[in-house]
Amino acid sequence: MSATQNAGEAELRQRLDAFLAAARENEITLKKFQTLELELMSSADLPTLLERLLRNAPERFDCDVVSLEIFDPQFEIQRMLIEISRTLESQVLEIIYHDNQHHFVALYEGLTIPVLGSYDPKRHGDCFRTTGVTAPASVALLPLMRGQEYLGSLNLGSRQVDRFETGSATDFLQHIAAVIALALENACNREQLKHLGLIDPLTGINNRRYFDQRLPEEVARARRARTPLSCLFIDIDHFKRINDQHGHLVGDEVLRTAALRIREQLRSIDFVARYGGEEFTVLLSNTPDKLAREVAERIRLRIAGAPVNLMDQATLSLTVSVGVGSLKNFPTDQAAGALAAQLVKQADTALYNAKSAGRNRIA
Repeated sequence: MSATQNAGEAELRQRLDAFLAAARENEITLKKFQTLELELMSSADLPTLLERLLRNAPERFDCDVVSLEIFDPQFEIQRMLIEISRTLESQVLEIIYHDNQHHFVALYEGLTIPVLGSYDPKRHGDCFRTTGVTAPASVALLPLMRGQEYLGSLNLGSRQVDRFETGSATDFLQHIAAVIALALENACNREQLKHLGLIDPLTGINNRRYFDQRLPEEVARARRARTPLSCLFIDIDHFKRINDQHGHLVGDEVLRTAALRIREQLRSIDFVARYGGEEFTVLLSNTPDKLAREVAERIRLRIAGAPVNLMDQATLSLTVSVGVGSLKNFPTDQAAGALAAQLVKQADTALYNAKSAGRNRIA
């Protein structure tokens, strides 16, 4: 066999070995992303979906930084995530919200396919807000589409200049982007349906069902953190008389006004719910009984401080009675549900005492 033939066979073996190595690497990559697809499509809720998508994402996508941008015109998704999981935003998940489509249109120049190339700080600076000192050298931007509308963008950044090169094959990235977009849209729709089922349609605040679900969770969280938890029961005084004398439309306006004024006095980590009829309940995290009484007094004064404007330009004075209950000791031998029931009983009994003592007061 000639030297030329030996050299040819060696080159052929090298090519074959390189081909087989690339095939094995592609197979591993394909299995990895098939696993990701199954995880995303089986996510029971929006936080789980985002957790699975973004947790360990740099390792999954073989890059250095990953961020998710979401089109959220009314910031409903952001509010839902805050209500569902307060800790989500404090973790390593980088989520950026936009209230209009301008950012995405400019980013993709109207295209609906992945964009790969060098990092441009002017164009891509808003895509990565927590990258630290070292900015990526190359990026891959995956548009998340619903028809011709941008749901968001998954942004991958690498410190390697040649990791994401312009003109690289984008079919696979486009496929994974379509899967992510579908999973994101489905998860958001499910959360919105659940959210609607937990909202009182008249006042726009949470309903009794939401309160009953959230209360044991808050008790369990307070016990773990060893922080006090307080509950207010608020009842509109003489509400039946208002309905009888002015009609139910006026009664509805009174309920809406009371709900709004209560919300104005609360922090973002607190929540109010319509417990039933003319009764509201407020849950105050990390709040001892003395501070809870101060919040209750602010609410009482706010509601009594200005009359309710009615449809015929008339006004109606309004007062409320408030019962305050607090937990600061959490026995380990009591379940969260039992402690929750204890807190509700305290606040409910205090409300009864306030009304019995003449109304328009706190007990």
